[in-house]
Amino acid sequence: MSEKLPTLIDNTPDRTALDALKALLPSSKKWDIATGFFEIGAFDLLEGLWQPLEKIRILLGDETTKRTRQALVGSLREQSDESIEAAKERDDSLTGLQAVRAALQSKRIEARVYTRAKFHAKAHRLETHPPTPVNYGLIGSSNFTQPGLTRNLELNLFTTDASQLNALKEWYDGVWAEAEEVQADLLSVLEPHLRLYSPFEVYARALHAYLSGREISADAWERNQSVIYKILSKYQRDGYHQALAIAERWGGALISDGVGLGKTFIGLMLIERHLHLGHKVVVVVPKSTRESVWESNLRRYLATHRRRVFEQSLVVYNHTDFGRPETLGEAVQELREVADVVVIDEAHHFRTSSANRYELMSSLLKGRPKKLYMLTATPINNSLLDLYNLLNLFVQDRQAHFASIRIHNLRRYFTDLEKGFQAGAEGDASQMTLLGLDEAADLAQKRDLIRSDEFLKHVVIQRSRSYVADSEQGLVGAPVFPQRDPPHVVEYSLKEVYEGIYDTISFAFGKPKMKDKGKEEKFEPALRLSVYNPERFRLAPKDPNQNRKELQVIGLIRTSLLKQLESSYQAFEGSMERLLLKMKLVLEANYAPGWQKWEADHASLWSDLLNKVEERTRDADDPDNDEEENDPPDVPAWDVKEFDVETMVGELVEDMDLLAELLKGVYSNLSPDKDDKLQKLLGKLAEDPLLFGRKIVLFTEFKDTARYLFRQLRERLGVEGIEQLDSGRHNKGDARERIIKRFAPVYNCDESDRQQYQADPIRVLVSTDVLSEGLNLQDSARLINYDIHWNPVRLMQRIGRVDRRLDLAKEALLGRDPDSLRVHFYNFLPPQELDDLLGLFERVSGKVLRINKTLGLEAPLLRPDDPVEALRNFNHQYEQAHSAEERMLLALEAIEREHPELYSQLQRMPRRLFSGKKNKKPPRGLFCCYRLPTIKEGVPGEVVWRFIAHDGRVAEGLEEIHETIQCLPDTPRVTTASGDQLKEWREALRSRCIAPRLRDLQAPMGAKEQLVCWMEVS
Repeated sequence: MSEKLPTLIDNTPDRTALDALKALLPSSKKWDIATGFFEIGAFDLLEGLWQPLEKIRILLGDETTKRTRQALVGSLREQSDESIEAAKERDDSLTGLQAVRAALQSKRIEARVYTRAKFHAKAHRLETHPPTPVNYGLIGSSNFTQPGLTRNLELNLFTTDASQLNALKEWYDGVWAEAEEVQADLLSVLEPHLRLYSPFEVYARALHAYLSGREISADAWERNQSVIYKILSKYQRDGYHQALAIAERWGGALISDGVGLGKTFIGLMLIERHLHLGHKVVVVVPKSTRESVWESNLRRYLATHRRRVFEQSLVVYNHTDFGRPETLGEAVQELREVADVVVIDEAHHFRTSSANRYELMSSLLKGRPKKLYMLTATPINNSLLDLYNLLNLFVQDRQAHFASIRIHNLRRYFTDLEKGFQAGAEGDASQMTLLGLDEAADLAQKRDLIRSDEFLKHVVIQRSRSYVADSEQGLVGAPVFPQRDPPHVVEYSLKEVYEGIYDTISFAFGKPKMKDKGKEEKFEPALRLSVYNPERFRLAPKDPNQNRKELQVIGLIRTSLLKQLESSYQAFEGSMERLLLKMKLVLEANYAPGWQKWEADHASLWSDLLNKVEERTRDADDPDNDEEENDPPDVPAWDVKEFDVETMVGELVEDMDLLAELLKGVYSNLSPDKDDKLQKLLGKLAEDPLLFGRKIVLFTEFKDTARYLFRQLRERLGVEGIEQLDSGRHNKGDARERIIKRFAPVYNCDESDRQQYQADPIRVLVSTDVLSEGLNLQDSARLINYDIHWNPVRLMQRIGRVDRRLDLAKEALLGRDPDSLRVHFYNFLPPQELDDLLGLFERVSGKVLRINKTLGLEAPLLRPDDPVEALRNFNHQYEQAHSAEERMLLALEAIEREHPELYSQLQRMPRRLFSGKKNKKPPRGLFCCYRLPTIKEGVPGEVVWRFIAHDGRVAEGLEEIHETIQCLPDTPRVTTASGDQLKEWREALRSRCIAPRLRDLQAPMGAKEQLVCWMEVS
C-alpha cells in the first residue's frame, strides 16, 4: 500500500470503504468479511483485485432480527439479485461473477450464516503477503454491499494494530465455528445469472413478460360465493379479470370479443361483482335483448340469490330511452350522483357524439367517478373516430388521460390514425376490390387495428372465436361452435323484377351531364333532389361548407333509394312515395298554384299513392317508431327572400315528375307474380331440402320488404308459424319478447315457460336488423339475407344470431349433435346486374366500400366461388384469424401446459436473459424485450418488443417480431456476433426506440427501462 489511509473511513469523498479495499487488497493474501447485509454483486466493484487472494471467508447474518438460515438465504438471494442485475448493466459478460462462482466451487471463497442471534457485526480483516510488515483491519458499520461500500454515510476504523487484529481474528474464528455453511446457496444465487439460456427459454420469458400482469386475480368470493363465476369458461374469466384491471386503472374498459362468444356473461359477472361490493349499477341494453337476454339472466342468476341488493342497487334502461332527454333527463340527473358503475351492451350504438343518446350518456357519466364497461363486437362501424367517441365516454374530454402511456392527446391520436387509413386507401386503390357503398370504407383494416395497436391493448379486450376454440381445446366445458358452410347464393334478375321500368331507373340514377360535342363532362343524375340543396339557389354569396353538407345528404338519399331498389320493389316504391310526400309539402308551402297544377296532372297517381301510404300505416303497430331510419329527411323551410325560388321550384317539379313516372311504372308493371326475387325465395323454401320444413330466420334491411315478404309467404306458401318483426311492429309491451321465445324457446326460455312457447312455435321469422344484435336465435341453423347489407359489420351481426356458441344441454333438448351441427346461410344476389348496380352506387355516393384482397381465407360472406373475391368473409380478419397477440397467448398457454416447470420459473428468472438462434430467412439482427419504468404507483411499467436488423432497420410490429423470435424447445443456441457488436445494436435500439418513449412518458429524472431479455437472430 503506497498511500497511507485515513483512520476513519466514512464514505465521504476520498474516504470510501471501496477505495480503502482497493488500496489494501493488492498486498493481501487472505480476507475475512463480516457483514449484516451481503451482495454477491459487490465483488464486481473489486474486479481484478480479489482474484489473486488465497482465501476469502464471508460471515453474514441479519443485523435487525434473529432469523432462520432459510430466511437469511432468502434475504441474501434478494439482495444479491439486485446487485448482480446492476453488475450486468455494466458488463453483460459477467466475467467477474464467473470467477466468484469458480472460487466458491473450489472453496477459495467460503460463506457461512450466523443464526443464533442478531448479527450486527461489520468488519474486514486482511492478512498480507510478505514483505508487508502488518495486517489490516476495517471495523465499523459498512456492509459488504454497493451502498455500504460507496454511498451510505458510515463510520469504520482502519487499524494495523496487531493486538486489535489478533483479537478480531480470535472473535471471527469463534463465530465462524458456530455459523452454518451456505456455500451451495450462494452458488444457487449465481447460477441463474451465469448459465447459458436456450433461445426457447428467452422466447418464453419474453412472452410471459409481455402478456402477464394484465388481470386482477380471482379472490375467495369469486371462487366460493359468486353465482356466475363458476359457470364461466376460462376465456370469459380472463376477460372479466382484464376488464376489472383496465377499469380500475383507466375508469372504463371495452369488451370487444367476437360475435357469439358470450360477452353478456362477462357483463353479468361484472354486475355481480360490483353489486357484491355495494355499488349501484346502471345497465343499458338494446330493447330487443332487454327481456330475453338481460332481465331473464339477471333474474335467474342474481335476483334469486341477492334479491334485496338486486332490487335496490340495479336499474336497466333501453338504448332508446337515452334518445329521449325529455323523459329520461330527470333520472339521469339523479343517477349521475348515485351510480358507481355503468354497463352498456351493444355499445357501438353510442358511437355518434352528436346524437341525443350519446350526450345523455355522457351527462350520466359525469359527477362522481364511475366505472364504465362497454360490450360490443363491432366498436368501429364507419370511422376510427367511432372508437374514440366510445372511449371518450369515460375519458370525458380529458385528452391527456392516457399520458402515462404516451397518448398526450387522445383525439389527435385517433384523428392521425384515421388520416393514415384514408391516405392508405387512396394510395392502394389499385390493390382493392370494388365491393359496394357504405360509410364502412376499409373497415377490415381498421378493425384489425384493435388487435395490433400498442395503445388499444390497454383499454380493449378482443379475442377471436378461433383463439377461444384453440385456447380451451381439451378443457372440461370448452366452448362448442357450429360449423359454418360456404354461403348458398340465390341468383335473380333485377331487370326481371323491374321489367318495363329498368331503363327509367337507370336514367334517374345514371344520366351523365354531356358537353356539346358529346363528351362526358361529369356525372349528374336525372333525379337531382335539388330540394335538399337550397344553398345552390341562395341569392347572397353561397357558403361552400353548407353546400358540401347538403350534397352529402343528397348522396345518402340516392344511396338509400338504390339499396331499397335492390331489397324489393315494395321498399323502393315506399321510399319514393315518402320522398314525393315530402316534396309535395315543400311545393305546396312555397308555390301553392304549382302544387295544385301538379296534383291535377297526376290525380290518379296521387290517389293511388295516398291509398298505398294508408295501407302501409295500417300495417304498423307504431308508425312513428322507425329504428331503421330509412325515410328521407325532412326538407328545411325556405325563406323566399333569400333564394331563387322560381328556379328551385322548377327543378323540384322535374324531380316530382320523374318520381311520378317511376311510381306509375311500379304500380302498373310490377307485382308479386312478376317479382323474380320473390319467386326465387318461394321456390327455395318449397324445394330446397336444407330449407323445407326447417326453422329459418330471414333478414332484410327494410321494413317495407319485411312486411311484403311476410304477407307473400303467409298467403302463397301457407307457411304455418310465420311471424315478422320490425321497428314499427310488435314493439309494444312484451310482444317482441314473446315472438323471440316462440321462435327460439330452447335458447331463450327456462323450464318454467319453455313448454308454453313450444306449444305455439314460429318456424319462419322475417325481421329487419332490429333482431340482428345480441340475441340467441341458435334454435335455428338456417339464415337468409334477402338483400345485400353493404355494411359487412351488419352482415356479421346477422349471421352471429345463429352462428354462435352452443349450449350442450340445450342442444340435447333440440336433439342435435353439436359436433356435426352446420350453419347454412343464403344470400340473394343479382349477378348479371351486380356490376351495373355497384357502378350506380359509386356514382351517386362518390365512394366505394373496399376491403383489401388479402383478407379472409374462410368461406366468403356473399358468394362461395367469387373469382374476384368480392365481399370476402370480412369476419375472418377479426373473428377467425388469430391476431399476433392471440398467437402469443396460445404459445404461452402451450408452454404452461407442456413445460410446467419452465413456466413456473418464468416470473422468477433474472433480467437480461440472453441467447441466440439461427433463422432460415431474414430478418436477422437483435431482439430486445424492455420493461419501461413505472409512472403510476402500483401499476407495472409497459413491456415493449423491438428488433433491429443487421441493416439498421428497426421493427416495432408485434407480428413480425414474434414470427422472427418464436422457436421450439430443441432450437439450438447459436450466437455469432461479438460482444461489441451486440452492445452497438442494443445501444442503437435504446437511442432510437426507448429513449424517445421515455421522453413521451415524461418519466422522472433517473427512471430507466429494464432489459428483460434479449436474443441474437443470425
